[in-house]
Amino acid sequence: MEWTEIDHYDASRARIDFRQLEGDLESLDGSWQLYNEAGYTRVCLLMNFRIGIPSIEDILTPIAIQALEENCHGMLEDIEKQLRVS
Repeated sequence: MEWTEIDHYDASRARIDFRQLEGDLESLDGSWQLYNEAGYTRVCLLMNFRIGIPSIEDILTPIAIQALEENCHGMLEDIEKQLRVS
């Protein structure tokens, strides 16, 4: 799956909102929320998507979920690597 998104960073709320501009899905949006808790950071991701092809949505939804999860895990791993370097 591929998409281009726009992100809005709100440092005062420790939040990143995103929305798909174009891509394979009919729609994709959500947010990353960061919480500082007892010396560590908890990251919560909320994501909404719509495939937009009703006749095969039941088949494609699990595949889309897996692809989105893999993408998010990869992003978190990259962030962790950057933090260890700096």
